[in-house]
Amino acid sequence: MDDKTEVVANTLELLFMNQTALRAALDELSLWVGQRGSTQVHDT
Repeated sequence: MDDKTEVVANTLELLFMNQTALRAALDELSLWVGQRGSTQVHDT
């Protein structure tokens, strides 16, 4: 694999990992808000 292809592959992998981490953080935040009684925010 040449350098350019490797850089693109690594970048895409890091972006995917970042997206996964952000989704997990939003899920945790949603659960936290839901536990505090704000179901309208939790449902959206």
